[in-house]
Amino acid sequence: MSSAKEPEAVFCPQGGMHAPEPPRQSGSSSLPSAVVEQAGRRLSVMALLLMGAVSVNFVLGLLLYGAGGPGAPPRLSLDRARNVGIFLLSAALLAVARSRLPAARKVEAGLVFHILGAAVMSASFFTVDPLLQITPSQLTWLGPFILLFPLLAPTTPKRAIAAALVAASTGPLCLVAYTLVADAPWPSRTQLVGTFLPYYICAAMAIVPAVVLRGVATDLKAANDRIREIGVYKLLSRLGAGGMGEVWRAEHRLLARPAAIKVIRPRPDASPDDRREATARFEREAKVTAQLRSPHTVSLFDYGLTDDGAAFYAMELLDGVDLETLVQRHGPVEPSRAIHFLRQACDSLAEAHDLGLVHRDVKPANMIAQRSGRARDALKVLDFGLVTLGARPKANDPKLTDAGVVVGTPAFMAPEQVVGDVADPRADLYALGCVGYWLLTGVLVFDAESPVRMLIDHARTPPVPPSKRSKSPIPADLEAVILACLAKDPAERPQSADELDRRLAACEDAGAWTPERARAWWDQHARPAAVATG
Repeated sequence: MSSAKEPEAVFCPQGGMHAPEPPRQSGSSSLPSAVVEQAGRRLSVMALLLMGAVSVNFVLGLLLYGAGGPGAPPRLSLDRARNVGIFLLSAALLAVARSRLPAARKVEAGLVFHILGAAVMSASFFTVDPLLQITPSQLTWLGPFILLFPLLAPTTPKRAIAAALVAASTGPLCLVAYTLVADAPWPSRTQLVGTFLPYYICAAMAIVPAVVLRGVATDLKAANDRIREIGVYKLLSRLGAGGMGEVWRAEHRLLARPAAIKVIRPRPDASPDDRREATARFEREAKVTAQLRSPHTVSLFDYGLTDDGAAFYAMELLDGVDLETLVQRHGPVEPSRAIHFLRQACDSLAEAHDLGLVHRDVKPANMIAQRSGRARDALKVLDFGLVTLGARPKANDPKLTDAGVVVGTPAFMAPEQVVGDVADPRADLYALGCVGYWLLTGVLVFDAESPVRMLIDHARTPPVPPSKRSKSPIPADLEAVILACLAKDPAERPQSADELDRRLAACEDAGAWTPERARAWWDQHARPAAVATG
C-alpha cells in the first residue's frame, strides 16, 4: 500500500465517508453561486430554442421561395445568412453551457453571445436597402433580445447594462459600415434617432431584470446565511445528505470546537406519516445517544430545533473511516486487529444493554475506526436511531421504517429480528459476529442476490466458517467465538457483551494488536483529514 499522503475526508457521522464540498465561487459576476450555477441550464435552453426557431424559419423559407428568384424578398439571402449565423452561435453556446467549465465562465460566454448575436441581427436588419429598414415605426427582434438577455445570463447590473449598450450599438455600427462600403445615402437625423433610440432605451431598461435578479439573489444568499447557522454552531461544509436529512461539518461560534451537525429535513414529497416517523426516530436517536458515556460511543453535544422547525443535534466530529470502507479499501484485517475493534464495540454495546437498550442496527458502516488524540484505531459506535427497549414491535409501531416491516440491515440481522420476535441484546451480538466475519474475510456471512433471500439465510442457513472463505489463516479460537455469535438460537450465543468481550480477550492464538502497530498502520495507510472551509 502506498504511503503517499492525500487529502482524506472527515467521517460523516451518518455512516460512510464523504468529501467536504469545496467552497463555491460565483466568479466575476459576484452573485451568489446558487443563482450563477443556474446560468448553464438557462443558456442551454435558450440555445436550443434559438436553434429550433431559426431552423424552422430556414426550412419555411426553402419551402416558400426555394433557392430564390422572382417573387422572393430582396433580403432573402441576408435573412438566411442571419439564421445560419444565429444557429452556429447558439450551437457554440450550447457546447459551452453543457461543458465542465465553471459557472462564471459560462456566464461570460453568454455575454459574448449577447453581443455577437446582436451583431448578426443588426447586420441583417440594417443593411441592404437600409432606408427601408430603419423606419421609426418598426422595432425588430433585436429589442427584446437586448432587454431580456440579463435574465438568461445573470451578472451584475453594471456588466448587464454595459453588454446591453454594446449590443444596441451594433445597429448604428452596421448601418455606418454598410453606408461607407456601399456608398449609400445617409439617412436623416429623424430616421436615425427614431430607429435606434428604442434600442438604447431597451439597453437602459435591461438594468431592470438585472437588478431584480440581483435582489432575488441577495435574498437567497441571506436565507442561505441564516441556514448556515444553527443555534450556537456555524455550518462550514456539508459532509453528506440523504433522503431525510443532512450532516454538516460545523464549529461552535464561541469555543471554535469542531462538531458534526445532523439535521433532519424530510423530502418535500414525504407523507405526513413519513415526516412524523423520521422526526420521532431522530429525536429518539438523540435522546438515547445523550444517555451513553462509553468512550466507544459517539458523543452528543446538543439537540434542538432550527428556526424553520427542522430538528438537529450536534455530535463530535470523527476523524477516521467506517469499518465497511476500511475493509473495502484495504482488505480484511488481521485477527488481532479484528479482536481489538470487536472488544471496543462490546464496551459501547454493554453500556447500552445495561440501560435496557438494544441497538438493532449494528453493522460495519456504523463503527468508526478513528484517530483520537494520540490514539489510533479508537472505535466509535454510532447511529442509535433504531434502538428499542427489547419489546416485540407492533405493526403500527413508529419505530418501524414501514408499517409492519422489521427494521435493521438485512446483511447483519439476527434470526429473531427476521421473524419478528423479541430483539434482546443477543441480537446485537449476532450482528457483531457478522461484523467480525466481515473484518476477517471481507465478505458478508450471507451474500445473497436479494435482501429477502439474505433474511431467509440468516433465519435458516448455517454459516460457512470464516476460515473457509478467507485467504489468510484465522485462529481456531477466534473462529469459534465468531460462529458462537452467529448461532441461530440466542441461547447458544454469548449471553452478554461482557461475556463476548471476555471470550475475545481469551483468544490467545491471534496475538496482540498494540498501539505501536496501530500507529504504524495509520502512518502508512491513512491520509490526513481534509480541512473544511466555509
